[in-house]
Amino acid sequence: MSDPKTFQKLRPAGRLEKFSTARHALGIYNNVSSSAVYSTSKPGPKSIETLMFRTLAAVIAQHPSLTAIPVDEDKESTYFVRLPKVDLKDAVIFLDREHDFDETGGACDEELDNVVERYHNHDQKDRYGEIPFWKLIILREPKNNSRFAAAFIFHHAVGDGMSGLAFHRTFLTALQGVEASDSQDENFCTVITPPDMPMIPTLETLHPLPLSLFFLFKAIIAEFVYGPPKDHWNAEPISLDPDKRRRRFRSISLSSDLTQKLVAASRAHSTSVTGALVACFADSLFANLEPEKSAALLVDGAVSLRRFLPSNVINEDSMGCWVSRFEHKHLRTSTTVDAKSGGSPFPWEEAKAVKDSIDAELAKNGRDAVTGLLRWAGNMNQFFLKKNGKTRGNSFELSNVGVFKAHPSTKVNGTDHEDSGWRIGRMLFSQSADLTGPPVHVTVVTGGDGCLSIGFSWLAMNFEDAWFEKVLKDFRARLDGI
Repeated sequence: MSDPKTFQKLRPAGRLEKFSTARHALGIYNNVSSSAVYSTSKPGPKSIETLMFRTLAAVIAQHPSLTAIPVDEDKESTYFVRLPKVDLKDAVIFLDREHDFDETGGACDEELDNVVERYHNHDQKDRYGEIPFWKLIILREPKNNSRFAAAFIFHHAVGDGMSGLAFHRTFLTALQGVEASDSQDENFCTVITPPDMPMIPTLETLHPLPLSLFFLFKAIIAEFVYGPPKDHWNAEPISLDPDKRRRRFRSISLSSDLTQKLVAASRAHSTSVTGALVACFADSLFANLEPEKSAALLVDGAVSLRRFLPSNVINEDSMGCWVSRFEHKHLRTSTTVDAKSGGSPFPWEEAKAVKDSIDAELAKNGRDAVTGLLRWAGNMNQFFLKKNGKTRGNSFELSNVGVFKAHPSTKVNGTDHEDSGWRIGRMLFSQSADLTGPPVHVTVVTGGDGCLSIGFSWLAMNFEDAWFEKVLKDFRARLDGI
């Protein structure tokens, strides 16, 4: 096996990237996943394998991060190198469904959920230096090559949640192009040479992330004087025990009609879908937690910083990690009861307050961002190791990557790509539960079919599955009642 230290060096890892490489090295956080159901109105290809390999080769040619791997993840000197070659047969895994998936009516894709959960329990360290830090799982349907699900599982330093959408946008365009070119050579060579392209610069290179003295002082006081708030629910203390790392995953999907109702109701109440989902899930947790142990819930969520970066360097199709986060505190109220009792109206006022928190974070244009504090975190590995046994900071995290939008139709050999018939329908966004993070990670995306999908990741050590099923049932009932 070749030594990655002899590979072409690309650039040092930034502080935000080291946040991910350190967690991965320690087994604290494994990966992110972005999945999509692809379908065509035409008969499927003779060989789905060849079609996937040719399409993926075209995608890799456009994204240098897909052939970059980190070296010395467990050190402060982490840097990226380029794999000298990639055998696509090592990067793509083909699985067969037991049953066809019915996308109508917002049905849950349990088979895809199981695949996602399985890979969220595996890191990206297999065959280090030989294969990329991601995998593409193709879930095929019985005797039907005209539809498949593609789960892109990737290291968080390779990309953020928006990068998952960028991957599928590029993959769909490439898939349409390969189909339109009508050149599916079954003898296609799966060993490819990565493009000689530089990695996109780090977040810290593209934005100064300035911190005011007041913001820095508040962060120091919160970390070293007060610690995590005593009044909010945060499940079990942090444990880095290898025997307590089992990750669980579930998802629910809303029909396109219910998704539209949620969007319309959110606008009518001067909030956003993200604000509505955060407030609704908080109420569902309150309704299933003992009041004396949950006077409050502290939520955080990802905020994309792409809009504040040079548009000639970063756009919606770029793959990399450029995020920060917002925080919002929910207080238990007398109206927080089980949704089935009919006594709890949808928390629109709280939903608006969440949107206000998000807007306030965005209004700072990258100033006083939590991500900017990473420069003061010191040795990143020690930063995480010191968390063992301590109280978790937040109650849950919710990240919404928005609505998937495909590229405008272009032409290949005079033919519209869209004539190939390939479309993206249902999508699913998820991430592996973080050993040092909040008890629950909630991830949201709206696919090309107009259906909003919500993923839930958690550690089995934090609570019983049966209890969380009650939370999800309550959450779904509240959404259905909009």
